[in-house]
Amino acid sequence: MRGKFKYLQTVRKKKKTGLMCCTTLAVHLAIAGMCGVIVGFNVRDVILRACVEIELKPLTSIRSINTRDWLPAEKASNKIAVKKPKLVFKTLPQKYLWNQTAHKSAVVFPLKPWKYLEGTKSSRYFMTFLVKTAAPLVGRRFLVRQTWGSILGINGDRFGIIFLVGMVSNSEQQRILKEENVLYGDILQSDVMDDYNNLPVKVLGSLQWLTYNVGDVSDFFTTTDDDCVINIPVVYDYFRRQTEAMKKFMHCGYIYDRGHSPIRKQNFKWGVSEEIYSGDVYPTFCHGGMIVSSYDVWSKIYQTSEKTNYTGMHLEDVLISGILRQKAFNTSGNIVSRAHFGLPDNERHFMWHLGTTRNLQLSFRKAWFKTRGGIRLGPDDKLTEKAESAFRLNATLDKIALLPGKQLNETIKHFVTFWAQYVPYKRPISESRKNEQNIQNLHKTEKNDFKQFKEIETEEPSRPVGETDIPVELNDKVDVT
Repeated sequence: MRGKFKYLQTVRKKKKTGLMCCTTLAVHLAIAGMCGVIVGFNVRDVILRACVEIELKPLTSIRSINTRDWLPAEKASNKIAVKKPKLVFKTLPQKYLWNQTAHKSAVVFPLKPWKYLEGTKSSRYFMTFLVKTAAPLVGRRFLVRQTWGSILGINGDRFGIIFLVGMVSNSEQQRILKEENVLYGDILQSDVMDDYNNLPVKVLGSLQWLTYNVGDVSDFFTTTDDDCVINIPVVYDYFRRQTEAMKKFMHCGYIYDRGHSPIRKQNFKWGVSEEIYSGDVYPTFCHGGMIVSSYDVWSKIYQTSEKTNYTGMHLEDVLISGILRQKAFNTSGNIVSRAHFGLPDNERHFMWHLGTTRNLQLSFRKAWFKTRGGIRLGPDDKLTEKAESAFRLNATLDKIALLPGKQLNETIKHFVTFWAQYVPYKRPISESRKNEQNIQNLHKTEKNDFKQFKEIETEEPSRPVGETDIPVELNDKVDVT
């Protein structure tokens, strides 16, 4: 009997608990409903008041509907911003139009790319790449040499590469830089301080060297940066179509900029005062990631710079491809985007600008993998997973030279370890906290480049059968005039 009563007590407790839960739920639902009604009435009042304040204008047709007609009359002018008309470039400021006494720049070149110069004796280059870099950024130079810079030619047309470097701080740095150039023969060093403000002088110095010391040895000369990967098969395919017609133009392989106004913030990296450039609009110019043109165009631009006062203009791409080009040719019709000669815009990349990526080495490898997909690297290269262009573009690659008795990773570590002890070249320090933070981030990116090369991969890109390295002794003296 006791067991039966315990069972009945348990059942009653459960029923009582369930009844309490149901009651509590019903109370909560009732409270929520009341709150909803109150909120609903308040929202309705707000909507009605807003509708009363609106002045509706009579509409004669559907086409007369305008957003301003549905706003309160006293607030219409504040809500809709009037779009300013886009400024159009008309003429250069008088400072740049005036011709000063022409003088040859006295830029001196302690190191010259002997390997490139020797190549000019055998045959003509199809395209020469002028890569802007700095002495401490040796890791980036090795990335270029291992990837797109290793392409010697396609279908018999040759490519050349030259790294543009400025002055270093001491004799020990000069010694290691000379050792690198003796090994690879691809460095053009000018006696210009390697900072952002002197970049125009360094690039114009390379044009001086081409104009007065090298001559017309290449169909095209291309300026680019050491954090860019050039999509060689796409570039070759494009410029091989109408080579002679294309030589008359300057081609923007990265960004074609028209109607750009100067930034007047003095402490900003790209800020330009009215004293430096008084105009409201820059002439059409190419952003510096990739600019392609012929020797005749580059040479005339440099000769124009000799009689132009460009003191204070630190924006290298605006100055060279914009101001000096406009003054030399007096037209904006000779600067074009990369789609001008038939390549649909944004269909395929001419290049990848990878300077803001966290892992520059990994990004280079990925972009290089895409680039290799468009060319055939020797008779043993499988074409099953490659692009259509690989069936007709046969490329030859150059093997990277090694220090005597060292492997590839040891050779790279030899140079990278030396430069890692020096802080990379400093960009202009701004008083603005935002710009200071941006500059610090850029320095962190450069320092990360060094860390990534301490344990670099030993795997090399596949190369044509039978191609061998040409040993270069570091003690050999290379006489290049």
